[in-house]
Amino acid sequence: MVSYKSRCVVLDTNMLLSVFEHPFDLEDELCRVVGKCSVVVPRVVMDELVTLSDHGKGSAKRWAKAALKYVKQKGFRVEEGFEGETDDVVFVLAKKLGCLVATNDKELIRRLREEHVPVLFLRENKRLVLSHR
Repeated sequence: MVSYKSRCVVLDTNMLLSVFEHPFDLEDELCRVVGKCSVVVPRVVMDELVTLSDHGKGSAKRWAKAALKYVKQKGFRVEEGFEGETDDVVFVLAKKLGCLVATNDKELIRRLREEHVPVLFLRENKRLVLSHR
């Protein structure tokens, strides 16, 4: 079984969009729940944000543009070298690196829990909660 003590968190697209949809301080919440950690964003997530910022509509387009700037501004590590569907890449990357995953995607949460990968999700649109199962 993979050790999840590396204090590494993989962010998916909807978690990054949530930072702007339901304004909350992601870094403060990560520190509160996990402690000091590194943040990883898969390249496929960045690609999804680019597509949304170019072709999205309304608030989703604005949030995607803001999320792209946010990732760069915060200096989060963009992880290259993983191809495929976004949820699959997030899953594989978390398992490979021994990271927790921050997502609000119910299907991805279910899949991660089945494999005993700890999940952070947003509760009440303002605070992160850690789930081990």
